[in-house]
Amino acid sequence: MNSWKKLQDLDLREVAARTQIEIDFLKALINQDFDTLNHFNVRGFIKILSREYDLDFTDFNELYENYLNENNLNNSYNLSKGKIITPKIDTYTNKSSGFWIYIIVAIIVILIFVFYYLSGFNFSLKTEENKSSAAIVNIIGEAKTNLKEVTNNVKIIDNTQEVDEEKSPKVEEKEENNLTNQDNFLDENTTINQEQNLSQEDNVTFQNDELNIIEEKPLDEVTFKTDGKIWVGLINLKNYKKTSFVKDKDFNLSLKEDQLVLMGASALSFIDEDGKEKRFPAGGSKRFLIKDGKISNITLSDFIKLNKGKEW
Repeated sequence: MNSWKKLQDLDLREVAARTQIEIDFLKALINQDFDTLNHFNVRGFIKILSREYDLDFTDFNELYENYLNENNLNNSYNLSKGKIITPKIDTYTNKSSGFWIYIIVAIIVILIFVFYYLSGFNFSLKTEENKSSAAIVNIIGEAKTNLKEVTNNVKIIDNTQEVDEEKSPKVEEKEENNLTNQDNFLDENTTINQEQNLSQEDNVTFQNDELNIIEEKPLDEVTFKTDGKIWVGLINLKNYKKTSFVKDKDFNLSLKEDQLVLMGASALSFIDEDGKEKRFPAGGSKRFLIKDGKISNITLSDFIKLNKGKEW
């Protein structure tokens, strides 16, 4: 073990960088400036230097103890001054515990992220495999059905060809005789049918005349069809008497009386006097005018004019 005086031969900057001990302390140590050293943690620094550079501070410790005793200085006195300086602890530990904690937390976060990423990726692969397998099964099923249809059609064609080939000359003669008989029968029937058609046409024209006479009769009422419950209000245009009711099924209104009709917002339809169906969608009130046996859709302003300036 070398003497502590070997510090004189060392570069104090390198010693300070290695041990994190201030250069002022090292200079005071070399010069044995005990007044300056008294402001530092002398014993702690000496332990560090003896360990790092294998130095023996026995002689120095005796000198320093004599200085303390002569000046009545002790540990309590040094602590009361509040000027004791200690080296940084991080220098003599490989790495701080906080640094290792941050590294461990970062590794855990990375592992969790990788786990969830791989699990999500595997799930997407499974769903794509299921979809592809289902598509392949459907394609195979369609191919099987198409093969069955093709084989059935081939069997039918083969059967028809075999039947045609098995026809004998006698069968062909019978078919020719049947065709000639059918032609004669058709000729006779055509003449008879033509005479019958002429008589039927006369009857049809007569019936159509009767139907036209019947259709020309005016309608007595109109039928409304509704999808649900609907409120109906009637105003007689002669005496302006009001009546109202609620219907949830198809209902009829008379066309013999001139009146105003106000209906609710449900969808409805009716067939007019020309036989045309008129539809009205749900939403908003519907207003109609029945006059001279005819019904027509009117606006709100027309309704108010006919109702003496009133909406109802």
